[in-house]
Amino acid sequence: MKQAGELSDIGMEAVRECLRDGIREYEVAAEAAYAMRKEGAVDITFPFIVASGPRSAYPHAGVSGRKIRKGDFVTIDLGATCNGYLSDNTRTFIIGSPSERQRSVYETVLEANEAALPEIRDGAEGVNVDRIARDIIESAGYGDAFIHGLGHGLGLEVHEPPSLSKRSKDTLRDGNVVSDEPGIYVKGFEGVRIEDTVLVSASGPKRLTKYDKDLDVMRM
Repeated sequence: MKQAGELSDIGMEAVRECLRDGIREYEVAAEAAYAMRKEGAVDITFPFIVASGPRSAYPHAGVSGRKIRKGDFVTIDLGATCNGYLSDNTRTFIIGSPSERQRSVYETVLEANEAALPEIRDGAEGVNVDRIARDIIESAGYGDAFIHGLGHGLGLEVHEPPSLSKRSKDTLRDGNVVSDEPGIYVKGFEGVRIEDTVLVSASGPKRLTKYDKDLDVMRM
């Protein structure tokens, strides 16, 4: 799973390199898949999500032929398969400079993602880890826009126990691998999700997806 995480980071770098004003979502998905397979990914974990502009307000938007434009949020959700094991990795980029509202939404999601990480540890209750991230998003005024759980287990399947959600009854144990993926989705505006694949270990959580989370990166 560590290798699968590394391969997904290669896919994200391919996204960063190709994103520009006017490129189509399906072209971005193709570049990411090619880069990962070229470096040893046996398969992609699931059909990628490349959701730009208003489509980023939908958490399962898939990929379309929409042209990505200056000022768009672009949410990328991808994963690689390595020897039967999976990774799950999401970053949100922007073309050009963010508006004040875009930056605020992005920084709220990033804060939630990073606050939850140290709590993903042996013995933690899934509902409590979710609450840490959810409280941050609710305090920022976007509680109704965080419409899914913080995370899910993964390994041989994309979605496995344990879950991290407000309804979870699971307890994390050493050796579990889970996602940490808070999101804000505002219909009529845009959306942001940031996700890592995280190993629960006796010595503390270990991120298996390590791609950076800088927002201001894209060429015009």
